[in-house]
Amino acid sequence: MILLFGGTTEGKRVAHYLNTAQLDYIYSTKTAIEFEGHPNAQYRYGAFTEDDLATFIDEKTVKLILDASHPFASQLHQTIAEVAFKRSIPVIRFERVYFEKVIHPKIHYVSSFEAAIEKLCQLECYHLLALTGVQSIVPLKPYWFEKQVTFRILPRESSIQQALQTGLAEKNILTEMPGQGTTQEIQLIQNLRVDCILTKNSGESGFLSSKIEAAIQTQTNLIIVERPTVPESFQIVYTEQELAEQLKTLYL
Repeated sequence: MILLFGGTTEGKRVAHYLNTAQLDYIYSTKTAIEFEGHPNAQYRYGAFTEDDLATFIDEKTVKLILDASHPFASQLHQTIAEVAFKRSIPVIRFERVYFEKVIHPKIHYVSSFEAAIEKLCQLECYHLLALTGVQSIVPLKPYWFEKQVTFRILPRESSIQQALQTGLAEKNILTEMPGQGTTQEIQLIQNLRVDCILTKNSGESGFLSSKIEAAIQTQTNLIIVERPTVPESFQIVYTEQELAEQLKTLYL
């Protein structure tokens, strides 16, 4: 059995490959999603502790883990690494495509949300548009508790409730699907009259290039939080062909 962590564009790609290859797998996400069933696929959702994951692996006789989860799911990556090491299970990381850094006076790269807050203070930002998702609301609370911030989150009831539970005011929440291109981002910047944008380096799956282009065209400061590194024990692949080769080596 293969355990696939998804909930992302990459997760869908890997699931499609496994369906085509007729390999049995379990698709796992942190929160419930609509999952298109397949004869060789099972689905589950919910966060794992190390003990929970170890028990699940033993019960399901998991022999390989495919990690196609979000690049900023650091806790999950670490949990997978720890349990996989103890169970001697190989892990393949299906990674996103990332582009080289864009060098521009309005583009600023930082290593963490704490560093992002420091940069925002240096820039003396008046109105921040945070495109970092609902999970970033708590880490950014020291900033938005005192400053004007609008968070764009997915238009899901679970995301809205999670945002409100942090104490963030409803007027500071914008529910909107990303990915409509540079024009969408420019209109948002202009309509909200923001002077700073915060996003994560989630690669092109996270529509980073559109955000960068919109920031440059509107001359708006854009702060990009760099993605965390994945554990060194993970075998990294970027394409279905590379995945197939690793599966032949580690699993088939």
